[in-house]
Amino acid sequence: MIGVSKRVILFDDQGTSRVLFNPEIIKKSAPYEAEEGCLSLPGTRKAKR
Repeated sequence: MIGVSKRVILFDDQGTSRVLFNPEIIKKSAPYEAEEGCLSLPGTRKAKR
């Protein structure tokens, strides 16, 4: 929306909010169940990552 390509992730790390800017995947593991929220929709939803 601002004309700049950025990837930003905010997550809860056992009670501490963490922010990642332009993260890169360096390791892969087995799929796991997670709960995610969206800025456009209220609440959270289950997701497999």
